[in-house]
Amino acid sequence: MKYNFEQELHDSIKSLDDLGRTGFSLEDSLFITSGVKNQSELKEFKNRLGSFFNNLVIPDGLSKFEKSEMIHNYVFSLKDANYQFGESFYDFNPKNLMGIVNRISLNGDEKIGDCVGLTELYSLFHLSKGIEPKILLEYGHILPGVRENEKLKKIEATRKDGFGYDSGSKFKELNSKYLFPILLTEKADYLQYDVKDFAGAKKLYEKSLSLFPGEFNASEGLHKLNNRNIQRPEIDTQYCEFDF
Repeated sequence: MKYNFEQELHDSIKSLDDLGRTGFSLEDSLFITSGVKNQSELKEFKNRLGSFFNNLVIPDGLSKFEKSEMIHNYVFSLKDANYQFGESFYDFNPKNLMGIVNRISLNGDEKIGDCVGLTELYSLFHLSKGIEPKILLEYGHILPGVRENEKLKKIEATRKDGFGYDSGSKFKELNSKYLFPILLTEKADYLQYDVKDFAGAKKLYEKSLSLFPGEFNASEGLHKLNNRNIQRPEIDTQYCEFDF
């Protein structure tokens, strides 16, 4: 049987609590879902991302919010703008952590990623600096956040002035580990709507729901797949990261 790194990950992670306990971290899960094929390739991309994180030296004595703002400003010091649109709404490319690592090092107008990809990047960046990030799900959107002394700072990672930016939208706050099932759903959507790999999409939807039963997009995508209603839903009427 051909070795399948992604299947090994899925077999090892039965619940989100298993991340970091079974040999696979959140960072590992995001890279493998993005297409990393083996341990050697995983090590290469983790080292490249780690080098990027290590380039930012944060002084001692700063608050979490001050450290977080330094991270945001540092990421935006690389390019004039970081938000990358996909070719289609379900394009997996701007969510792909491998691609994000590659795009970080490119000069010019190449953007880093979409709101999902940037939330992955920011979350891992914060974790590397000893800060536990939050992920915030809004209608049709996802963004990182940080809590300090019960206060929450939202980080609109798609905007240069986005640290502390608040659109006023209703949101659901989750632990950063939920990025794994959310990315599984994003990849399943891509497989269903763009690639028409229905078997692959079904497998990922089901894995996402086993880890995050409240993942609205996975439930919606699986329902459409099972009924073979593969017409793409309109973002302004049907797309939502969480069933509010």
